[in-house]
Amino acid sequence: MNDLKRIKNVWFTPEALLCWLPPTVLGTILRFWSLGFGLPNHFRPDEDMVVLPSLAMIGGNLDPHDYTYPTLYKYILVLIYRVCMALGLGAQEYEAAWQYAAYGFFVDGSFFFLVARGVSAVFGVLTIVALYRVGELAYGRWVGSVGAWLLAVSVLHVRDSHFGVTDITSVAFLVFGIVYCVQIAKRGELKDYVCAGVLIGLATAAKYGAVLGLVPLGIAHLTRCPEGVPILTRWFWDRKVWFAGVLCVLTLLLLSPYHVLNATGFARDFGFQMRHVFEYGHGEDLGSGWLYHPRVTLRYGLGVLVLLGSVGGLMMLGLRRRNVDWVLLSLFVAFFIVIGQGRVVFFRYALPLVPLCCVFCAVLLDRVRNLDAMPKQYVGAVGLGLVVLCAVEPLWASVNLNVLLGRDDTRSLSRAWIEENIPEGQIIANVGGLYGDVQIRNRHAISWWLPRFYEAFENIPEPDLVIYLTQFESKLPPFYVYTHYIGNRNLSVRSQGILETLQNEDVAIVVTHEHPLNYSQVASNFMIELKKRADLWATFEPTPFEHDLSEAIFDPQDAFYYPLANLSHFERGGPAVKVWHIHDRDGVALETPKSSKRLIYDTFFWLGNGDLYNEEYNNAMAYYKRAVRASPEEPDVHIFMAVALLRQNRYQEAADQILTAFSLGSEIGHLERAVFFERDLDGESYAQMGVVCAMVGYYKEAALLYELAIGMGYETIDILNNMGVIYYNLKRYPDAANVLQRALQHNPQHADAQRNLQLVQKQLNTHQTQ
Repeated sequence: MNDLKRIKNVWFTPEALLCWLPPTVLGTILRFWSLGFGLPNHFRPDEDMVVLPSLAMIGGNLDPHDYTYPTLYKYILVLIYRVCMALGLGAQEYEAAWQYAAYGFFVDGSFFFLVARGVSAVFGVLTIVALYRVGELAYGRWVGSVGAWLLAVSVLHVRDSHFGVTDITSVAFLVFGIVYCVQIAKRGELKDYVCAGVLIGLATAAKYGAVLGLVPLGIAHLTRCPEGVPILTRWFWDRKVWFAGVLCVLTLLLLSPYHVLNATGFARDFGFQMRHVFEYGHGEDLGSGWLYHPRVTLRYGLGVLVLLGSVGGLMMLGLRRRNVDWVLLSLFVAFFIVIGQGRVVFFRYALPLVPLCCVFCAVLLDRVRNLDAMPKQYVGAVGLGLVVLCAVEPLWASVNLNVLLGRDDTRSLSRAWIEENIPEGQIIANVGGLYGDVQIRNRHAISWWLPRFYEAFENIPEPDLVIYLTQFESKLPPFYVYTHYIGNRNLSVRSQGILETLQNEDVAIVVTHEHPLNYSQVASNFMIELKKRADLWATFEPTPFEHDLSEAIFDPQDAFYYPLANLSHFERGGPAVKVWHIHDRDGVALETPKSSKRLIYDTFFWLGNGDLYNEEYNNAMAYYKRAVRASPEEPDVHIFMAVALLRQNRYQEAADQILTAFSLGSEIGHLERAVFFERDLDGESYAQMGVVCAMVGYYKEAALLYELAIGMGYETIDILNNMGVIYYNLKRYPDAANVLQRALQHNPQHADAQRNLQLVQKQLNTHQTQ
């Protein structure tokens, strides 16, 4: 009964409701406004790395296979997706989990991305409530309410609450954990330790860095122990703090079990993340995070007055040093030290500091309004004025950001223009970088997700997937082919424009995207040549021409094309996109570009070719076999299988694959250049296959393969000599004589060619006599 009364007093008295409910309502509006921005395009990097693997787990395989993030957030999404699947929401014409997932992977994932964003928005709102409780417990209702108001309008927190990634969820659990750390500092009951340990464990299970929440837990524990007792004694003889730590670890392991079950995979991905943050860096070098985050991230993410207020509040708490002060200060210092020493300084890395700064600012404002010199009758008005003054800048930025998110991005507009004006299946050169591309339906994009789909649903026959997807072909937007994609050699260079792209007769359309962010840069020599060779068909700009994009505040290391501040003159997000048509050129378009059967076949074929190029022959063969199962009547894949086998000295198997290819079709080697832009076999590979066919007696096939090799410019004396022998065995004596004479032109002293030519001439003389 006492607990119910305490809950009512904290949350549901008229005074309490007035303190936390209005900022929560405003925060809800700001976080759910424009939540569906960009969809079905994916304009927030990393969302697909969270949403689609979560969707893949609805079949029951809960191994994420990627340990870049812990799995709590993914498991939350899995649970929601399972409920939605049972209710018939999110997909069409499905009877099994794999079909439901396939719809999101390959047809339209908009619903699933929106759900993930909704989860983040909910946790963003809950963080406002939790922060109110932190401030109220530590410093009173006024501080709690002001902290909640400032967090409600913080543009950085508003922005990231729109993203279907892990950051906001982790911060929410962390702030709830801090509620109980404050309780430990004030009363230290066992349930406070339990709740703090579990909540910090939940925060860490959403994002690794939240493990720093153990620092304020430990500090809160130390502040509760009797003075005069040695610190080691306080730690080792008080089981409550150990219990909290164990609960934190158990919660993490329970909600990310594959970190233990696949320790090798976890060590690989977590190790890479650590090297990425602290060693490699990410894009532009922005210097020390200890300087960059206060100067840029917090300056614009909070607003200048909130930042200044938080600095003043932090200094005040540092001088006062009450128990609860130590708790909040320790968390701030721990996070600031860690995020400041890395080479990656994404705006989002400072998110755990944002709620703390809001409380610090509220503490300072409370002190200012209660100065001894302040007449009592003006305390309320002064406090309100100070809050409004601090909140205006971040509120204005949050409103403008939501307005911008609600408008069509330049990439959305240019995609619609392309789909209306350029024939389906056309080859398009997309130039500018790897993240600012216009997200037209591009056949290579599927190559990233098809293997991951089959990691989760490995026993689903490829023809079943083809049959399921085929029923949606008429509803899909047009498909096109891009000239660079993941898997290209020298990808970063190619993506910014190379001159050979303009020399490729198959390409008639070029789409460029440019922006101050490093992710949308066009090579100057390419742009000069492009302007000479092409007409500008269409332009899509984010701002009126008189404005400079560099005036706005972007995260330079993050490929998110919406500014955090100075965005009032922006008409829309995205890079500057231009569509060009090369003079006197029609280009090449694929036939039936939407065919699911061809799409699945081509994707596995292309993936196999990538592994073949990297000499990973077993992986290549696994992909090739999937391609065969998806479309058994296609001959070309068997040629590539033969090459993989040949390079493993499996000659008879290679020859059998070649024979299978010839039995399926006569146009061997006539691959769709658009689909396999730089994966065609070279003349040497065809010559090697010719050798294999000849070794096992497939002379007709060997002759065709040698002819292909020579037609591609691979002409050596040994190849010509071998062709002469093969023509001799096929009784094509004139052809044999011709190629052997060409061989002797290369080297008149070649003994085998001389001897073989004599045999051929003898047969020719015999036939002439007859």
